[in-house]
Amino acid sequence: MRVMANGRVRRTEGEWQEHLETFLDQAREPDGDGYPRFAEKEFRRFLQCGLLCHGFARLRCPECGYERLLA
Repeated sequence: MRVMANGRVRRTEGEWQEHLETFLDQAREPDGDGYPRFAEKEFRRFLQCGLLCHGFARLRCPECGYERLLA
């Protein structure tokens, strides 16, 4: 969690990853409307971004051979 200059709290990706199921369960409770299926799907995909285990591209400079992985 990061506290911004204006005093608002910003959650980190790790916190969202760790507490995603709780967050979604609370939205599904009787007094909550939940989220549309597409929103939940996109949020899960966002949390997978940057994780090599979910796919990556290998970028290589043809001149010097320097490589980098892009997830």
